[in-house]
Amino acid sequence: MNLPLSSCLIATPPAAAMAMPTQALTVQPDQRAAAPISRPRLARIITFGGSLMLTVAASYQMQLLLPLTTT
Repeated sequence: MNLPLSSCLIATPPAAAMAMPTQALTVQPDQRAAAPISRPRLARIITFGGSLMLTVAASYQMQLLLPLTTT
């Protein structure tokens, strides 16, 4: 069942040779300055804090709608 594919159905581009230069692994790379820590930390606090608050609020609403206590 070897059917030729039309050019519009090919999912990957054709193979192309790329340059592979040699690297000197004994030379240390240039050091970059460390990024300030406060910006990612603030973003994580907002993201995870917001998702935690939404989870608590949704759980409370579900508990009001479907109480788990059986009497």
